[in-house]
Amino acid sequence: MSNPFTGLSLGPPLGDQRLDLCDLYAFQAHGDASRTVLILNANPNADAPHPGAVYRLNIDNDIDNDGDNLTGIAFS
Repeated sequence: MSNPFTGLSLGPPLGDQRLDLCDLYAFQAHGDASRTVLILNANPNADAPHPGAVYRLNIDNDIDNDGDNLTGIAFS
C-alpha cells in the first residue's frame, strides 16, 4: 500500500513533499535469477527530488548466511 504522507502530522517530512518516499519495489530481474531490480519512487505531488537530500537504500544481502541483519550493500 502506498501512502504519500507519513508521520504523526500526516504531512510530508519537514513539510517538503520532495523528501517523502512512497514505494519500494523489489523483484527478480527478468531473464537473470541472480539479479534483483529495485525501484524507489517519491511523492507524486513533488515536482522533482530534493537537491540537498540523500536517498539511501540499505540492503542486507546476507551472502554469508549469518543472519546478522547488517547492511551489506548501500545505494545512495
